[in-house]
Amino acid sequence: MNDELKEVLRVGENRVEFVDFRMFEDRSGYIKENIYGINVAKIKEIIKYPDPKEIISIHGKSDVLEGMINLRGEVIPIVNLAKWLNIKEPQDPSITKNKKIIVANFNNVTVGFIVHEAKRIRRFAWSDIKPPNDVLSSQYENKIIGTINNIDDDDKEKVLLIVDFEKICEELGIFGAENIEKIEKDMTSAKISRKANVLIADDSSIARKIIKEA
Repeated sequence: MNDELKEVLRVGENRVEFVDFRMFEDRSGYIKENIYGINVAKIKEIIKYPDPKEIISIHGKSDVLEGMINLRGEVIPIVNLAKWLNIKEPQDPSITKNKKIIVANFNNVTVGFIVHEAKRIRRFAWSDIKPPNDVLSSQYENKIIGTINNIDDDDKEKVLLIVDFEKICEELGIFGAENIEKIEKDMTSAKISRKANVLIADDSSIARKIIKEA
């Protein structure tokens, strides 16, 4: 087993893994490469962007919702992440030719997110994650829940931004009443004492809100 694989598989060190993905932004002719992350624990798989003919359009829905795809018998919504993040995509198709769909699961809801490039898995200590500063919070309208600075030794200026994917689902109405009922059922089956204190921990305020409501 090589040293890199040993590092990825090492447990018990209070570390977390993120998929580093990229979104390219057209800033008046200058193409900026933005670096984002999603917790590996939330990902089911990463697939190639399908033929547009395979995407089922949804009329009357938000333009952030690209449509639906049939993924091996499961029909899932596909979110245009660039539109949700207010990123102007480059017109040159060669820049976004490596588009992928990150298929994630939140509270038993499966959703696909279109990204321009899925780069690699990165491993960090929880202590590396910092809250976004006021500038980032304002720029991204509280869509970023954390930042990790200096992610590359060769470029100390690179910053990975952690996206609040649950916030997307809530805004698009993807979390329905049935999801709350599922959480209630799971908690009931756990036979937790009515006098018990329950600590709700999640990096997304939206996820914490949903569990708290249940």
